[in-house]
Order: sequence, then structure tokens, then C-alpha cells
Amino acid sequence: IVINGLNDREHPDKLRLLAARDGAQLDEVMNTEQHALYVAATRAQGHIRMSGVDSVSEFSVDLLGE
Repeated sequence: IVINGLNDREHPDKLRLLAARDGAQLDEVMNTEQHALYVAATRAQGHIRMSGVDSVSEFSVDLLGE
């Protein structure tokens, strides 16, 4: 499995973050984005390749435990 775009400018999705109307919706967006990455990474069988440019997404750092 390949997961691209794991930089802080693309993940989490900035348009979804900007569309959040309050703190509760913002938390929901953040949780959904983080969960989607976690599911993709944990469903990989065999090898997983993750890539990004610029600053690394906070979610990928959490996933890798760094």
C-alpha cells in the first residue's frame, strides 16, 4: 500500500478544517482524518510506503510513534 501526501499542508485536509464551524466539528474532522490514516496503515498487508514533502504531518508522526 502507498500513502502519499503526508505533509502538514495536505494532511489533515485544510478545506475540511476551514469548513468546521466550531470546536466540536474541528475535533471531529481531526479525529476522522487521523482515523483514516490509521486504518489505511493498519490494513496494509506486507509493505507500506508513506511519503510527503515539506514538514511532516503530525498524524504520520503519531502513527510512527516518533
